[in-house]
Amino acid sequence: MAINFPNSPSSSDSHTENGLTWIYDGTTWNLQTTIQSGATTFTGLTDTPSTYTGQGGKYIKVNSTPDGLEFTDAPTTSFTGLTDTPSTYTANKVLKVNSGGTGIEFADYTFTSLLDTPNGLTANKWIQVNGAGTALSLVDAPSSGASVTTDDTPPSTPSDGDLWWDSQNGRLHVYYQDANSSQWVDATGRGVSNNSGSSELFTTKYWNIPLS
Repeated sequence: MAINFPNSPSSSDSHTENGLTWIYDGTTWNLQTTIQSGATTFTGLTDTPSTYTGQGGKYIKVNSTPDGLEFTDAPTTSFTGLTDTPSTYTANKVLKVNSGGTGIEFADYTFTSLLDTPNGLTANKWIQVNGAGTALSLVDAPSSGASVTTDDTPPSTPSDGDLWWDSQNGRLHVYYQDANSSQWVDATGRGVSNNSGSSELFTTKYWNIPLS
């Protein structure tokens, strides 16, 4: 739409049309921009705190609504001040993620607190790797194995593999047991000892060994 400016205007003349105003500067008609007055300070805005009083050292954050700004305490600078950490320190503890996976907590620094160890200890148990090879477990103590006896008479209740040092004759014997028999065998290779009490009989084996 064409603007119908007056003819032969003088400098500073104004012309208003369609709600807009132009002012003649002696050469050209210039459109005047209307600037609405507003706040000139932070606290004068509609969505900010209205005063600084009592807010020294505070920080600014968006409120919980959220529809404005508000003052708040300075962010924490300590580990125990965080929302997902312990609130106090405990001596000789270690840190771990809690069972809910939502925060950090203190835990004991012990063998039983590890993830791949038993939860408790049991007296006289031994430790072994489990069958899957993924953790440690408590088991009964292993068998003590063969026993060794030093005497001039053989042990009365021997087990397979037991050793007996015949202190009277100066010989070492191994107790051998299979499905059919059991006996003390002379470990020096001199034969089988059929010992009962303090008596001793040997079935002696001779070897034909050339001397040259």
